[in-house]
Parts: sequence; structure tokens; C-alpha cells
Amino acid sequence: MRRRSRSTFGVVAMGKRLVLIVAVVVTLLPLVWIVSASFSAQASLFAAPLFPHEPTFAHYIKLVEDTKFLRWVLNSLIEGCAPPRVCSPPSSARRARPRSSRCT
Repeated sequence: MRRRSRSTFGVVAMGKRLVLIVAVVVTLLPLVWIVSASFSAQASLFAAPLFPHEPTFAHYIKLVEDTKFLRWVLNSLIEGCAPPRVCSPPSSARRARPRSSRCT
């Protein structure tokens, strides 16, 4: 069986790293785009540059003032941190079948 040289392993490792870097960029680019667009003063998502020249918090201020966003976050935190609940009724609450002493 022929052994691979160290340079072959270096090329394979570099190729794997390159694929990983491309995958990370492709995965994170939409998130960066949406967050940067939220700081843009323009109303259009597609007209906003990737990094706005004059970032603004106006959209976040409007979100907090005009909606119940903070209450929604609190509700999510309460539900997320609460212990799990059982959805089925306890066994004592189920209707018991009357048992007959006779076999039929």
C-alpha cells in the first residue's frame, strides 16, 4: 500500500478548511444582511447597503414603543425556563371502568 506524502495531506486539509470557510460565509451572510438592514434608515431591505453609513436605532425604538415586544420576550423566557408540564390528565382523573366480579 502506498503512503501519501505530507504535501498531499496539506492540500486535503487546506481544501477542507476552504470548504468550511465558504460554508460559514454562506450561512452567516443572510444574518449579517438582515441585522445591518435593521440599522439602516431606509425603508427598503434591498436598497440598503450591507453596512449603513449612518446607523440608526429608529426601527428598534418603534418596535419597543408600538408593540408589546418586551412582554413577548418575557413570556418566551418564562415558557423556556419553566419546567416541562405533562399534557395528559393524571391517572386519578381518568374515568375508571367499573369492574365486574363475574367473567363474561
